[in-house]
Amino acid sequence: PVLRGDALHMLSNLEYQLGNWQAAQHAEEAAIMAHAEAKDALKLAIGEGHLGNIRWAQNHFAPALHHFQRALDLCRKSESRGNEGLICYYLARAHVYLGDSAQAAAYIAHDLTIHETIHDPRGRCYALVGAAHVAHAQQEYDRAATYAHQAVAHAQALRELILLAEATEALAHVLTARGQWISSQEMWRHAYEMRTVHEQPHRAARCLAGLAEIYLAVGDLAAALPLVDTLLADRGVWRDSALSAPLDIFRICGQILTAAKDPRATAVRNDGHHVLMQQVRALNDDALRRAFLTHVPTNVALRRAYAGVDGTTMPAASHAPADSHTVRSDSPPK
Repeated sequence: PVLRGDALHMLSNLEYQLGNWQAAQHAEEAAIMAHAEAKDALKLAIGEGHLGNIRWAQNHFAPALHHFQRALDLCRKSESRGNEGLICYYLARAHVYLGDSAQAAAYIAHDLTIHETIHDPRGRCYALVGAAHVAHAQQEYDRAATYAHQAVAHAQALRELILLAEATEALAHVLTARGQWISSQEMWRHAYEMRTVHEQPHRAARCLAGLAEIYLAVGDLAAALPLVDTLLADRGVWRDSALSAPLDIFRICGQILTAAKDPRATAVRNDGHHVLMQQVRALNDDALRRAFLTHVPTNVALRRAYAGVDGTTMPAASHAPADSHTVRSDSPPK
């Protein structure tokens, strides 16, 4: 059963990277059954964590959180500190997405503490990526940038390209929030190239949207619109998975089309709001629903746009004040 479980887990990982969620779920559920038969608590924990990621990618938020919590309990029982930290990273990213940055901060603080006491360079890198996203969600952009730069340096030293893509994307988010247009453009492009090389079109789409957002920010609609055309043509790739950050993509596309007075803007706003409400319905807790709708800047922007009160064409992800010392006036990207 151990070898069978290992093989099924490897298959599930491959299907997950390719975006084949149902196949990944079926393989991981079979792997978990095999590892349960073998009474291997550590491999059960790893499997539960991976199954949580798979369910999350399908917008099954409540089951995903359940699997993450079960994985965390199993890690603690098997005294696997490194894997416990990794599950905390998953939980932190989940709670950032849901708008609960305080809970996310608690998980990532525990993850960072664990990785101060053990030698686990890969886990440490994931912890830094998570810390960057949490600090970004809390609008602490300087701290977020420090974590993101450290994560990129760690990933480069490890020469693990998927991890480097995660770190680069985290840095791109932060640089966008700080108004560092040239630097953020470069990071979004690097992240897009890495996601494409690794055949992750669902993740590459968010990076392409990031590039489009930079062009919008500097007023280059002629460069932004072809990227929007590409994203909308490939909507089936990214629309239905939280892993692709579809709400961010809808927000960015809608803002660009609105700025360009493109008649497609209304349909894109409506579809974005429809996906937002689908994700709200996937949450089985009223407090989670409220946080998701009111504490996540992208979701607030989508609701305002749908209601016809969208007055901004600047990146909604940052919410940095215009006179903030963190904003740098880079020249427009070429």
